[in-house]
Amino acid sequence: QGTELLMPFQPLDPEQFSRRIHSFKPTGWTPIGLSLQQAMQDFDTLDKENATNIIVLVSDGIETCGGDPVAAARALHDSNIAADIHIIGFDVDAKAAAQLKAAATAGGGHYYDAHNANELSEAMTFIFNQKEWNEFWLCMRTTANKHWLVNNTAINDSWLCYMSKANDEWLNMNNEVNAHTDSTYQGCANYLSDRISARTDKFQQKAADANAQSDRIRKEVDAIERQLEALKQQQP
Repeated sequence: QGTELLMPFQPLDPEQFSRRIHSFKPTGWTPIGLSLQQAMQDFDTLDKENATNIIVLVSDGIETCGGDPVAAARALHDSNIAADIHIIGFDVDAKAAAQLKAAATAGGGHYYDAHNANELSEAMTFIFNQKEWNEFWLCMRTTANKHWLVNNTAINDSWLCYMSKANDEWLNMNNEVNAHTDSTYQGCANYLSDRISARTDKFQQKAADANAQSDRIRKEVDAIERQLEALKQQQP
């Protein structure tokens, strides 16, 4: 039952945090399952709409207090808290590594081996760099989709407007010319018909330009998505 919350959620004070970390003593048992269950209560106090919840669990061995780390990790990840649980096995044996790896997978995270301080630091750095990458990727995809949606909606509206104007003007004016053909000099009627056709062509050209702009924006979005995919492939 030996779990303790040493620092509640708050803005980071590096010096205070460092003092607490260096106060740890490697003694006692390993209640991993219980620690994750109590972590769920700690996270439950946070704003669930605007929080990205991550747990980094560092353990030097297997669960020794009768708990079920895999079930506890899965319950925490599948809850409304939706925490991703990354686990670092610090100089553990194969049996402990297997259990910790299974718990990390159930918790939506990754497992890392570390055998010394440098490897522990590298694992920590990678975990938080991965978090930054995921947020960057999500932001870029969201921005690209919004760019497409906003611009394409405007383009479609313009296209409909131009085509509607072209069709309405052609229909109305052509009807007028046809209705008065007998009383209108044929050359004048032809002239008016040509002018109507020319104006209709302009509206249709604007509609075509709108389509071309839509294609250009789609290509821009596709290029962004290709860049993101390429960056994603470069992630370890």
